[in-house]
Amino acid sequence: MGKKNWYFLFFSVLFAACSSSETYFGPSQSSSNILRGLVFNSAGETNLPLPVSIYVFDSSDKCAGIQTLQTEDEVFSFTLPPGDYTLSVISGAAAEKYLLPDMNEAVPEFPLNLKSPGDTHAELAMKNERITVGNNDVKDLTIIVDRVISQISASINDVPDDVTSVSVSLQPLEEYLLLNGSYGGDGDGKATLTLEKESRGLWKTPVPVFVLPGADDVSVSITFTDIKGSHNYSYTTAIPLEANCKTEITATYKAGSAEIGGSIQCRNWKEEHLVSIEFGEGSSAENNGQNSNSEMLTQGDVYRTCYILDVLEESPEQSTLLLLSPQATSDATIENAATLLNKYNYEGFTNWKLLTVDEARTLYTICVQRLDELNGILKSPMSPDRKYLCMDTNQTSFYYFTIDAPNFELLEAQSGVKYSSRFVKEVTVEW
Repeated sequence: MGKKNWYFLFFSVLFAACSSSETYFGPSQSSSNILRGLVFNSAGETNLPLPVSIYVFDSSDKCAGIQTLQTEDEVFSFTLPPGDYTLSVISGAAAEKYLLPDMNEAVPEFPLNLKSPGDTHAELAMKNERITVGNNDVKDLTIIVDRVISQISASINDVPDDVTSVSVSLQPLEEYLLLNGSYGGDGDGKATLTLEKESRGLWKTPVPVFVLPGADDVSVSITFTDIKGSHNYSYTTAIPLEANCKTEITATYKAGSAEIGGSIQCRNWKEEHLVSIEFGEGSSAENNGQNSNSEMLTQGDVYRTCYILDVLEESPEQSTLLLLSPQATSDATIENAATLLNKYNYEGFTNWKLLTVDEARTLYTICVQRLDELNGILKSPMSPDRKYLCMDTNQTSFYYFTIDAPNFELLEAQSGVKYSSRFVKEVTVEW
């Protein structure tokens, strides 16, 4: 499904008109000025949280239109008089879960509160986009939303047998979201995760929980309840709790002492951090991003979930690796290849590039020799029936190749034709 995030904006007014979305328009407007587009998630490996609500505000912050998209492929379309507008886009906020405004209530500072205050949040992504619409204008947009929520999970080991309930509390957090994508309140929010007993001594959150990010240095408190009452243990050093970040709290109860030891892993949906903690007199440290293996990496190894297509340079101190993108695009053309590259972001890596002819030859050889091994690593497998795009080193000529050909063969790519593509990136790893 993630490949839908690469659909390019060549679509017709007819397609927009056939959308099954719910649309609310303000006063009668000129039919000659059209604003339309698609909404994508900024992280290519994940699906767009649905539904997507789009609010259009004019220069006086009056709501000029609302549209709700129910599927990833839907096109939004508004007919507007000339002027300056702001689009407030919120992805993942269902009307069953959140108090969403109508045309009369909608303002950029409208608070997006949960219908049930004790409920947990959904996976939310948002974007505020400023647009100018001219006379007789048809404006096509690509809106890229970013997550404004954190994902938390927790597990505690060696919990005493007489404990009947376990919870983890986080504070201070942002209190609520505004329709314009910012946070509101005094930053006094709090979230409590209720853990369930999975096996003897092990308690876990049954599913990850979405919470608003930290408003300040976030502290953790863990509560055990047994026949004697509640027992609280606190960790005061700040933990990472940011928007678009997954945080996993792993702790171990030390019998006979009022301390919790363990680790917290914070993995941003774009990059990864490791933080180790000890409760009480401990300290924390962050992974410096260097390779943690004692052996140098070679072709076919995996670095930060990316397949190493080649080792370009190597010394006792560092190696320059050529990484192959775990995902494939299926709608790359000569015309839009640069746009797709600019948008692509994986594990915090940006500035990817299209395969050169030599790199394509290397990939073809690997596919011929060990396709099953390669596909076992990639999120989107290499497919024998696909035509993969590549270019010469001068970036002036484009070709395609297939991995089921008896020999590596380049054929000239045609303008406007869609090809599959895998991106590559050079990274230097210190030892």
